[in-house]
Amino acid sequence: MAKEGLASGALAEVRITDAAPEMLAIWAIYPTRRMVPAKVRLFIDALSSALNSAA
Repeated sequence: MAKEGLASGALAEVRITDAAPEMLAIWAIYPTRRMVPAKVRLFIDALSSALNSAA
């Protein structure tokens, strides 16, 4: 979506050179490991992997 907006000129890229991203903690909280559906576990694992590779 954003790529098309940038390409068409509807959106403009704004660079902020004197700012740095703030490190944030993200927590996935669930009752127990035994009761987590497989699709939830897969989502948490994929999210964790994506966030670790982006850091």
